[in-house]
Amino acid sequence: MHERVAEFITRYNMLARGHAVGVAVSGGADSVCLLHVLAELAPRWALRLVVLHLNHGLRGEESDQDEVFVRQLAASLGFNCLARRVDVGALRRLTGDNLEQAARAARREFFLECMRQAGLARVALGHTRSDQAETVLLRLMRGSGTEGLAGILPVTREGFIRPLLGVERAEVEQYLRRRNIAWREDSTNRDLTLARNRIRLQVLPALLRDFNPALVGALARYAELAQAENDYWEPRIERLARRILRKRPPAVLAPADRLACLPVAAGRRLVRRILEEVKGDRRRIEFEHVEQILRLAAEKEGHGRAQVPGVDVLRSFNWLRFIPLDQVRPPQPYSFSLDVPGELELCGRLRLVASATEWDGEPGGLDLDRLPRPLVVRNWRPGDRYRPAGRDREVLIKQMFQEQKIPLWERSGWPVLTGGGLIVWSRGFGPAAEFHAAAGCRRILRLDISEIDCGR
Repeated sequence: MHERVAEFITRYNMLARGHAVGVAVSGGADSVCLLHVLAELAPRWALRLVVLHLNHGLRGEESDQDEVFVRQLAASLGFNCLARRVDVGALRRLTGDNLEQAARAARREFFLECMRQAGLARVALGHTRSDQAETVLLRLMRGSGTEGLAGILPVTREGFIRPLLGVERAEVEQYLRRRNIAWREDSTNRDLTLARNRIRLQVLPALLRDFNPALVGALARYAELAQAENDYWEPRIERLARRILRKRPPAVLAPADRLACLPVAAGRRLVRRILEEVKGDRRRIEFEHVEQILRLAAEKEGHGRAQVPGVDVLRSFNWLRFIPLDQVRPPQPYSFSLDVPGELELCGRLRLVASATEWDGEPGGLDLDRLPRPLVVRNWRPGDRYRPAGRDREVLIKQMFQEQKIPLWERSGWPVLTGGGLIVWSRGFGPAAEFHAAAGCRRILRLDISEIDCGR
């Protein structure tokens, strides 16, 4: 057992000499085995081990007894124990997650905080090859894609490691029994209302008995194959995302034509990456959601919308806008008096700077002395029209949006300048013909507009 785990640690470069490592111990067989094995291997890497335990408070006295057991175990091996209690039930009600998700989120936050406060380089978790098989089977039954079928990762970006991922649960229990090492049994592990327990206690045993006695290993190898695929694709999709996506926090914009022309495998992975960035995770994102978005991208130029869990996807001309569903709000009208010189922030995303300068004969400015007052900057409204310099008649601003392919989400906050109630300028379309700088002009009003950096 020790050598197999050491080889697995080396294979995935989990540890470096001198690392401080938190060992997550629930009191169950897997985590108790993990602690004992790492205690044996610690001198090999000169590790400093710290025991971590989160009391979920879900089983009353039983949960408290687990905490006592873990504290005593840590003390018997000479390790410090960092323990905390959390009301997962209350957390679940607050977040709307199911119990398993809420407990997982609580553990993750606890481990990350321990890493920060105790200077831990890694946190070791006790997942086994049997857990991997159950995860792959469960995700396969739920229709997960290749990324999900990678299952439980040996090493995560946060620094979580799983040294027992090459060991089956039966081997763990055999290891403990041979050494007369005690562990705790979690009564909820036999609750058949939980999908994972049904997989563990009913589905997988039937498959092992009736179809393939080596299924655990086969499913674990499938996870390794899927992870290798993901490792290949991840940097390529990241480079593709940097090249073609535009970030407009909280939104991400994707060009429909380029998305539609990608190989199907790349297109699906890019869409999932965008959804994860916008939503914060991939929970409840299914195959059909991704296909719906790709179909929207492949349609002929026009407008359309798709809503998937947590994300609104709006197409306008050649752009798809991905935005969190809770950020989709009706446009907020605005109207501000303009001082010259002066500066205005519009919609929290545009900055308009007004300045007066001597006219140098270059086209594009407004004749400041001829402009009617007061000067007011407001957002475009349906029905707005004026005659931009160079046009022979008035034009609806909406028509110019169509001509210039301005996406729908840009229009609500689109700034226009009025003087005495008349439109004298509009972003992108320039000054009105009757007020643009011409012969005899002395001073011009310059309007410079830029996007505010929102942390892109």
